[in-house]
Amino acid sequence: MLTLICVLLASSLLLTGCTKGSAADTPTGVTEDETTLSAYVVRNSGNDLLVTADSGLYFVSLDGVKVFKNSKELESGKLSAGMSVLIGYDGSILETYPAQIASARTVKIVSEAEDKISLYEQALKKVFDESGSFSDLKTVALDFSSVTLTEPQKNALWYVLSNYLRTKTEANVICKSYDELQKDGRVSEEGFKDGVILSVKEGKSNTFSVGWYKGPLGAGGYSDCTAKLHGGEWKIDYKTAWIS
Repeated sequence: MLTLICVLLASSLLLTGCTKGSAADTPTGVTEDETTLSAYVVRNSGNDLLVTADSGLYFVSLDGVKVFKNSKELESGKLSAGMSVLIGYDGSILETYPAQIASARTVKIVSEAEDKISLYEQALKKVFDESGSFSDLKTVALDFSSVTLTEPQKNALWYVLSNYLRTKTEANVICKSYDELQKDGRVSEEGFKDGVILSVKEGKSNTFSVGWYKGPLGAGGYSDCTAKLHGGEWKIDYKTAWIS
């Protein structure tokens, strides 16, 4: 009996972030014996969604999926980054990275917000490309310690940036702040040997700063940046440029 209880407990832990449907949270068309995943949309490729949840990153196939907003059915193309959704599926997940949900049946739009993952991705790509030679890099550290993204959203930002950075460099991509790297002894007064830190920091009145750092005499970026969404794409005004 004790062994059976342990097995059941372990099985329940594997479904962290996923719950059986209930009358309150089940998307339209989903039966109560189906599983729902509460997630945040990172990308819509047309064929699938990249979403992030408390339990990790997922690709969700859109083949045959019905999309609802306020009980009204929409085309899957209406799903966009920044939406919080409930995904109804049969409970099966392919254990890849990101994990894959090929059996999704419905997606219910719960709320919508401006997607800052794509905003910061765009800005950080720019400063990385401006940071100089990549051939000697061993480490790219991403510092998200000064933004209000949730931990799952920071994980998604790391993932999409890592995919881009791997087309530019063979360096290891990690998430660590300047202070953490300094405590680890990897950053000193001379700088970050064989590495670069890419950081973004939110300011007042919806402004932000973004920059790169290799050392006291190797750093640059932009302060007091603002951005607006136009046709689903961010238009960023890189205000004050600085370099040392």
